[in-house]
Amino acid sequence: MLFSKNIILTMAVATPLAIAATRVGDMRGERKLQNNGNNGNMMAGKPKKPKKPRKPKVKTPAPTSESYSVVSSESDIFFIPAMRSVESVDIFSIQGSQFIRNGAVYDATEISVEDGLVVGIVPNPTDGSSYNQQCTSMDGVSSDDGIEVYSNMCNFTLCVAEKEGCLLMQSGGPFKFNPFDTAVDAVPTVTAIILGGTGGFSGYSGTATIDTLSRTSVGGYAISQIDLML
Repeated sequence: MLFSKNIILTMAVATPLAIAATRVGDMRGERKLQNNGNNGNMMAGKPKKPKKPRKPKVKTPAPTSESYSVVSSESDIFFIPAMRSVESVDIFSIQGSQFIRNGAVYDATEISVEDGLVVGIVPNPTDGSSYNQQCTSMDGVSSDDGIEVYSNMCNFTLCVAEKEGCLLMQSGGPFKFNPFDTAVDAVPTVTAIILGGTGGFSGYSGTATIDTLSRTSVGGYAISQIDLML
């Protein structure tokens, strides 16, 4: 019975202490939760630093027009006749005949022409600046008196060293032209569409006009001016 009383006494003392310890632990847990909540509220209420405004990207405005001069000598211009077979005989055909022209490219201000003649000296060509024109006759007539083109299709390539690139253009449609007539006004003004380009010509679009200022003669030059409208 004494042993049982001791056990009962011990339990009587230990039970309140355990309850008290549990209560203290609960209170500590509640305080911790409250502190965490306060910290969260403080963090949530902390003002954010304003973002620095982004600097707007400034684009270099594209040019609205550019002009170039093309200078060709007699050796730069070619006529390649087309042939077709009629009753096993090859005869000349204006349809399909090609006109090819190469040349050096200058800024339009470098070349001056008056009355179909070059004024002053033509500067030495710049490496990397070149011009190529390939035109195919689509319709026309040929006779003993000569040939005449009624319509054609042309591809133009203009390369400029300073641009480090080339511009591609194309034209087509009615084009009345006698390739053996060396008069300046014998060549109609060409209106071409700009297809695009590379290097400094990248992104170019619009139209171009090609005017003949001078035709080739013995020791002379064929000079055209190309105006780009962008």
